[in-house]
Amino acid sequence: MLILSVDPGLAGHWILADMDSKILGSWKMPLDKNRKFCPIETWKLICEIDNISANDFEDITVCLEGLLSLPSDTNKITLLIKMVEKDPTPELFENLYKELKKTDGRISTKTMSINWGILRGQFVAKGWKCFTPSPRQWQADVYRGIPGANAKIRGYNFCRSKWPDEDLTEGKRQGFNNGKTDAMCLNEYLRRQLR
Repeated sequence: MLILSVDPGLAGHWILADMDSKILGSWKMPLDKNRKFCPIETWKLICEIDNISANDFEDITVCLEGLLSLPSDTNKITLLIKMVEKDPTPELFENLYKELKKTDGRISTKTMSINWGILRGQFVAKGWKCFTPSPRQWQADVYRGIPGANAKIRGYNFCRSKWPDEDLTEGKRQGFNNGKTDAMCLNEYLRRQLR
């Protein structure tokens, strides 16, 4: 089995690894020329990742970081996601998209919810099992006993110790790519859950 972990932010990252934590692929979140979320580019990346797994005869399980804030009617969204998982028809995807557009709160929350829903729908359409742990869930497990002044530093420290040869220096704010470190930590979280 291969684990695809996704930090869904615009500065997010995708990590594909096997059950022995060997990283097989690492990609920045696919964006369009205006640096906006692009469903077409994400679908192309999903197909590329699917080809990697097919070459190795491996199934893919996804760990997509859950949202901190969901649309106001979360029960309806949850029900629609379950319906899409059972029968991924265009009509159900359209209904899910409409519900996600009704998100309360700031524009960024609404946009993030829509993008997250599209990603989740694409993974379901590929037939991949998808786990969506909240940041609190996976951080509580992965960061236990890891030193650092905040969650981002603790994530960097964990990744540096687990994957010492992996390049983490793509970031701007902290001097490292916290989207990549979050995706790597998500990968570790799901690997532990599936053991």
